[in-house]
Amino acid sequence: MSREPYFLPWWLVRWPCAVLRRHGLSRLARNDPRGLRSLAHAARAGDAEACFQLGRVYCSDMTVPRCHAEAIRWLRRAAETGHAGAQCRLAGLLTRGDTVPALVGGPFAAGYGHDLGEAAGWARCAAEAGLVEAQALYAWILRDGPSQLRDPDASVTWYRRAAEGGCPDGWLGTGIALLRIARDPTEEANGAAAVAKAAAAGLPAAIHLLGMLTEAGMGVPLDPAAALRLFRASAAAGSPAAQARWGEALIHGRSGVQRDVKIGLQWLRRAASGGNADAAALLGDVCFRGDGVPVDVVAAQAWYRRAAELGHDAARRIGPAGAATV
Repeated sequence: MSREPYFLPWWLVRWPCAVLRRHGLSRLARNDPRGLRSLAHAARAGDAEACFQLGRVYCSDMTVPRCHAEAIRWLRRAAETGHAGAQCRLAGLLTRGDTVPALVGGPFAAGYGHDLGEAAGWARCAAEAGLVEAQALYAWILRDGPSQLRDPDASVTWYRRAAEGGCPDGWLGTGIALLRIARDPTEEANGAAAVAKAAAAGLPAAIHLLGMLTEAGMGVPLDPAAALRLFRASAAAGSPAAQARWGEALIHGRSGVQRDVKIGLQWLRRAASGGNADAAALLGDVCFRGDGVPVDVVAAQAWYRRAAELGHDAARRIGPAGAATV
């Protein structure tokens, strides 16, 4: 059943859809839930931009509770009219259950029951319309999606188009592609330079990857201390993988970082909550060994189970007498 309100004052019903849409968006911008009525009326009347904006409202917690199903319903209506922005957002929802998926690494989210083939179709439509975010999203699907959708060569092409349009995800995808085929230090440097452009734009995954490259001296000078600074910046920006690395550095006091087990555990918990298996396994190790904290075998086993659920191979094999990350 639709969740948008149907009652609208008679004097508003007579307004053109464009006016109703602007009226609704103006009220919603002031956190006035009555704006939803105007916006919904314009959307039901067939205004594509109103459908798109109504889908965006349901994608967020702005004024009304977030509703995945309603967001998809209204975005699909707009997308079917050729609205490129709606096509891009719909593709994002269908792939990861979010409006702006993280475009590097990690499996596709499960549990929404949507067709990734449909997502790829909408992403391609928006990409061909010139939306750089859609180009990066489509490239990501072609690279990391199900086997029947994968096309590595086309993925690189779309990532490069997105990068040429100034999209940070495009630079990141291009950098990863260059690093994968690099055969000498010059090619590694080219890949690292593309990643650095994405990192300079503030992309958390790019900052984390640049930290990994700096830690390994791949395409950039080897500098463990600088790598940890990058991990810290990426962790603060919300990257679970970087949160795990920064938390581990704090627990062990690596590369000149002052040891702080309490803060390190906080970062590991944030990373594990974000779905990072390594962080969950390391939390299990810390609890099992009593590394700066009291030994807690029950908590250790709980973290190992969580790590196993997230795909940590060693944690799947863990028994009561060992640690997962040894």
